[in-house]
Amino acid sequence: MKMLPMFVLMSAIMFTQGALVAASDIVMDDLLNGKDIVRQENFLVYYSYNETGRSPANQWGYEIAINENNFVTECATNAFMEAGGYIISGHGTKKEALQNVKVGDIVSIDWATKRILITRDAIDSPMFLAKRNLALALENHEAAKAGKYPIDDAAIEALIASEAAKVSQIEAIAAKETPTADEINQVAVLSKETDFLTEEVIFRTSYSQNMEIRALWHRPNAAGIKEDNLENLKLFVSEVKALGFNTLFVETYWNGYASYRSEILETHPQVSAFSYGEEYGNDYIAALIGECKKQGIGVHAWCHTFNAGNFEHKSPAVQDAWLLENYQGLTLHPNPYGGSYYLDPSNPEVLSFLEGVFLEMAEKYDFEGIQLDYIRYYDNNYSGSPIRDSGYGEYPENKFKQEYDLTGDVRTLILESANLAKWNAWRQRNITKAVERFSNALRNLRPEIVVSADVVSSINYAKATYMQDWETWVEKGYVDMLCPMIYTGSAQAVAADVAAIKNTLGNLAYLDAGIAPTYYGYSCLVNHEEILATSIGSGLAFFASQNAVGVEDVSQSLKIGVFRTDAISPLRKTSEVVAAVLENQIAYLTAAMDGQANQDLFLGHLTEAVAMPCENPEDYQNLKTKLEFISVLTPYIGSESVRTIFKNQIDRLIDALDIKISRELISLGFYDPGSQSRPDPAGFDYPEPIEEPEPEPEPEPEPEPEPEPEPEPEPEKGCLRIFSVSGWMYLGLMIYVFRRKERGIL
Repeated sequence: MKMLPMFVLMSAIMFTQGALVAASDIVMDDLLNGKDIVRQENFLVYYSYNETGRSPANQWGYEIAINENNFVTECATNAFMEAGGYIISGHGTKKEALQNVKVGDIVSIDWATKRILITRDAIDSPMFLAKRNLALALENHEAAKAGKYPIDDAAIEALIASEAAKVSQIEAIAAKETPTADEINQVAVLSKETDFLTEEVIFRTSYSQNMEIRALWHRPNAAGIKEDNLENLKLFVSEVKALGFNTLFVETYWNGYASYRSEILETHPQVSAFSYGEEYGNDYIAALIGECKKQGIGVHAWCHTFNAGNFEHKSPAVQDAWLLENYQGLTLHPNPYGGSYYLDPSNPEVLSFLEGVFLEMAEKYDFEGIQLDYIRYYDNNYSGSPIRDSGYGEYPENKFKQEYDLTGDVRTLILESANLAKWNAWRQRNITKAVERFSNALRNLRPEIVVSADVVSSINYAKATYMQDWETWVEKGYVDMLCPMIYTGSAQAVAADVAAIKNTLGNLAYLDAGIAPTYYGYSCLVNHEEILATSIGSGLAFFASQNAVGVEDVSQSLKIGVFRTDAISPLRKTSEVVAAVLENQIAYLTAAMDGQANQDLFLGHLTEAVAMPCENPEDYQNLKTKLEFISVLTPYIGSESVRTIFKNQIDRLIDALDIKISRELISLGFYDPGSQSRPDPAGFDYPEPIEEPEPEPEPEPEPEPEPEPEPEPEPEKGCLRIFSVSGWMYLGLMIYVFRRKERGIL
């Protein structure tokens, strides 16, 4: 979390260098490996301040930032240091030691011996943390108010008031000459409570996007709310919606089984016994898609493509002849989960089998997309012992040798670097050909379906270790969306990876960044920061449902934080996406620029944009041009904060339209990105949009029959009761006519 200028001034005023009271605990006593050197395994390194505020170390360690007064200001995977401060960065065993350090701890270094001593003062350390928290809460609140986007101002002010009261209590105890043991304990408790209050303020003051993919990976029946009957499934879907997600990646083909009722595969044992009433029968996927559609949630079939099962589940539909061997000749590839089987991507029977599976689910169910996970070989490591590698077996080995005119044992051949390069290139091509085949088959069946792939985020590592040449898949137009798995505890690393991948994808594919902070035990605050770090892309995918649904602190942080308002997915129909974003920005500028100069200018252009046609790539291009003009005008918005937010939202919509132009031209067969530049969208005749039928009006209820009139009572004897009611009415009418004639009116 970046320290703000307020904290620098605060810490300088509050504390003098090395200020200590008598009661201190030693948190860490160790030796530094050096200053401003490369951090290696089990190293502890001092990094001097630089203008970036960051150390050059990667995200696989842990760091603490220290200010010029030697107080720890931040503890994180990649910490931020204030001007005049420094960072201590650790890896391996030193990482574990640094993770015991807290904000407010005090650092001293003896450079003669390179000894670093970190202590925790019973009063000064928690007081520093509490005051820092209060300042951070105030800073976030002020930033949100400057941005003028919707927040619950009353709730935030109440949190800050509570925090200020706790800081005052701590200061009162600190002012005492000799605080009691109970008072010292109270300081620790109050300081910790300010942590929670500040986190809630940070969540509540964050900006909530109104257009992004908010996807959740989900294994059937694995979350905190079970789905073993229709009522529970509805509860699960409602909670997914309440958390703010608009997309669900549900495991549909996994362990070689299906989550639905298939003519090719057996239904997975985890869902096979469930029933969902007359509407859905015993079909879990039919029930899930049906209920998600009612809530506006898009469902994608998450498929474990070349993963054929594990030691516990291995589908009878998977033939043993299709399984790959690892370097040691085992078909059950060892891993921490007991081992996995892998299908042979070079085997045409395997590809036909998988293509049939994907086409069946795309034809049978209204999936928004098909997601190819495990679209790779098992990983390899040739420098370790024993060698870890996969792709072997009689069929693939013979095919490889035939292609390169080689003889001998493949396991021996690849020990030579030239043959290893051929082996890797051959396997990469197998995966790429599979992606091409599955993508073409799915598009031929359903041109609108979204084909996505889960990949390793580093292209070099993906190619070298898993044979995933996803850069080629994107360049050739095979995938509509890439889901890189950026699994780390560093929001800085997520932001850097998203930026690099986005640059690679350009306008050819959506980028839905996979994050898993809570799965790996990181805090809700880290989760929050990583979600924000994905904003340069099209959205995020959260791994996994069991780490959010039914998990109280995670759920609450999402509901009051970055997901507190609904967001439309850019994968939805273009006209709906454009309308949702622009109408949101009209509402935003109407409030944020109330009474300001140029308000009418922007509202007028936005209103014009909303009214523009939006049915095909030519329309998207025209709308994109209009939005680019609006984006150029943003310097005329007086408030820097409002200007930044508005421009960001307009530019995000421009980017989404640019991708939609590419994807639809590819889908229609007008654009082959592997061999040509993108053509002008105005140069084609597009099919007329299919008008969705209007919903049948509900039949009006049958009118209830009027009750039978009660029989009129027999008239009583006498002159005034000799007429019926109708007779009296007739008599009255005659008298009325007579009198009007008498008066000359008739």
